[in-house]
Amino acid sequence: MSQQESPPHTLAETSDRDPRAGPTHRPNLSQSTWNPRRRSSRVIIDIPVEVYGQDPERKVFCEVTRTIVVNAGGALIILATEVCTSQSLLPVHKKVGQEIGCQVVHRKETGKGWAEVGIKFESPSPMFWGIAFPPDNWNQAECK
Repeated sequence: MSQQESPPHTLAETSDRDPRAGPTHRPNLSQSTWNPRRRSSRVIIDIPVEVYGQDPERKVFCEVTRTIVVNAGGALIILATEVCTSQSLLPVHKKVGQEIGCQVVHRKETGKGWAEVGIKFESPSPMFWGIAFPPDNWNQAECK
């Protein structure tokens, strides 16, 4: 991937963007096909994360990115580094420095040099994201 093709939401070694600025592109969630059965409510929120893992050549990588959607059991993130379903990753919540083990449960190529990656925590951790999740029976339509 050339420098011009580098996704705007990740920290590439050749990038002159400040990684703390976060992504400049947010995927259209209405086009996302990620829809696993979930055990907690989803919250659309942009949280900075650093993701550690191994690429297909078994080289350790660290990619700075942000969440798209979170829940008590995981998240949907964007990664430029190639990962496989069932692969173990270690996301670090940048604001608090907390880390948690997880596994890739979904991967969808966007066609732009990166992929939507669904991750599932090794065990549900509703406090990891530092937000309060709506109750499971919450209906946003009733709030209008």
